Amino acid sequence: MNDSIYCGLDFGTSNSAISVINESGVFLNENYIMPSLIFFPKTGGIFIGNEAIEKCINEKYKGRLIQSFKNFLSDPLFDKTRIGDYHFSLEDLISIIMKDLKENMECFLDKEIDSVVLGRPAQFSDDAERDLIAEERLINSAKLSGFKKIAIQIEPIAAALDYEFNLESEELVLVGDFGGGTSDFTIMKLSKENIKKKDRKEDIIGTSGINIAGDFFNSSIMWEKIAKHFGLGAKYESTSGKVMDVPTALLWHLREWHKLPFLDNPQDKGLINRLLMTCNNKDAIVRFKQVIDNQLGFGLFQSIDKAKCNLSQEDNSKILFTSDFFSIEERIKSNELDLIIEDELADIDEAISNLLKSVSLSNENIDSVFLTGGSSHLTQIQEIFKKRFGFNKIKRQGSGFVNVSNGLALSSLYLDFKK
Repeated sequence: MNDSIYCGLDFGTSNSAISVINESGVFLNENYIMPSLIFFPKTGGIFIGNEAIEKCINEKYKGRLIQSFKNFLSDPLFDKTRIGDYHFSLEDLISIIMKDLKENMECFLDKEIDSVVLGRPAQFSDDAERDLIAEERLINSAKLSGFKKIAIQIEPIAAALDYEFNLESEELVLVGDFGGGTSDFTIMKLSKENIKKKDRKEDIIGTSGINIAGDFFNSSIMWEKIAKHFGLGAKYESTSGKVMDVPTALLWHLREWHKLPFLDNPQDKGLINRLLMTCNNKDAIVRFKQVIDNQLGFGLFQSIDKAKCNLSQEDNSKILFTSDFFSIEERIKSNELDLIIEDELADIDEAISNLLKSVSLSNENIDSVFLTGGSSHLTQIQEIFKKRFGFNKIKRQGSGFVNVSNGLALSSLYLDFKK
């Protein structure tokens, strides 16, 4: 591996992390993690990560906040977006996050990092062509960031390697990696003796993934608990004089707040103005317009996410959002969340069943279950695995936010790099 320092970079939907390792397999840092956020204030400049949140709040959301853009990787229709006087490709935006992680780590080590193992979900898309597009975009983003040698590793495999680092004996492990955008699974034979093994293909029993995770849960909470404050269920009068429901196609953008800026077009603006004139709940439409005009979607979803996370510790929580324009307060109970994300939980459980079936294994064959990623803290997620495998088989390691980046760095011990 020469004398180069190798790093693992986990570009995530919600958070991104970097870990570095030397050729002896020794970690050189405590890793670095930050929110996958970029803020472009109207006054100029670019702010990244936690600084983006702070600046966005201080500027009262006056500017453009970019989040969850990993979700667009497999979308061939997403080419560029205009921010101020400039056009940014998706690769441009992702490279801003990657370059910041790279430069922060280089500053810490006082040494250049030119080699990286990038994480990718088990599948970006069900469509093979779109999946390939996503991976190519990820690689191009790394090149724009200044990396010269690049390798790819599946994220749940990386998490498995991090878990393996602390194992005492061989285990057959099911890894569940629950992020903001995807839920990914790997079944792998792990042993500390195999850490530096060059070829791990025979140890990987199976992988799978679905595009359901933390952001989707937040989206469902928004629709079931909060959307009524923005016009869901209200009536309006169409141009033909017919009384109709406020179009769900319009309000559906609330479920994916990062797409709310797409409503800034003549057709949707005209519909919103019509709603303002004829809706039987004008206050709700005013709030909806304020969310769009003042980019309040991020703060709104932060309040939803906070309430959701609190339900991992308590049976009751509160969605509390306050702005200069309006405030919202909604109670949510743990058993309500059970019902709200019931279908998604069933899909996750089915994905696990399908993976086990595809490799001819049963629940009893699994020695341990390693859960990682922010959404793995949810009680509802943990219950899926406890019911299947029993409480004693469930393992966790640290916060769950850097297992993938650590495993990606460990992957550098055996993966081939491409220039």
